[in-house]
Amino acid sequence: MLMTLLWNLAKHQSKQDILYQEIKDKCTTKDGITTKILSHMPYLKSCFKESSRIVFPTPVGTVRVIQENCAIGGYYIPAGTIAHFANNTMCRNPKYFDEPDIYEPERWLRESNTTLKRRQSFIVLPFGFGPRNCLGRQFAEHQIYVAVIKLLLRYRIRLTNPDEKLEVFYKILATLKTPLNLQFEERNNNR
Repeated sequence: MLMTLLWNLAKHQSKQDILYQEIKDKCTTKDGITTKILSHMPYLKSCFKESSRIVFPTPVGTVRVIQENCAIGGYYIPAGTIAHFANNTMCRNPKYFDEPDIYEPERWLRESNTTLKRRQSFIVLPFGFGPRNCLGRQFAEHQIYVAVIKLLLRYRIRLTNPDEKLEVFYKILATLKTPLNLQFEERNNNR
């Protein structure tokens, strides 16, 4: 998840600039990066969510056993059938997301004019939802946020090859087909 977020920020420099500005504006104290500071960083969270949408971290989402015979979309499904949501496919479906192949963190901002009318927030839940939500979600998200903040405060991140495509295949998790080639240019600031 961290790698796809860094790749997207390197690929989309204007989005990286917006995030860098948010980080500079919010991370002004000597107290370090606190949960309170993170709670006031909507663009960081939207970049993470959009990266999770573009490359969903797992091949399948929630898995359930159908309790009663039913029909969905004209298809008969007998009780006992194992059903799962193909989140990685739904996240790229134009039925749910306008321009699904475009990296647009702004689509997740509540006040954004680009908020999608058909946005389905419950499609992009890489850590699950409700009682089966991943216990490590908050810890993992905070680790990713802190890593991105510390990296962007010190470096501008670029792709070594701007035409490079991010290609993944799925095992247990999304895995990069080729090594991630990023350039880290030191920023000229006093942090």
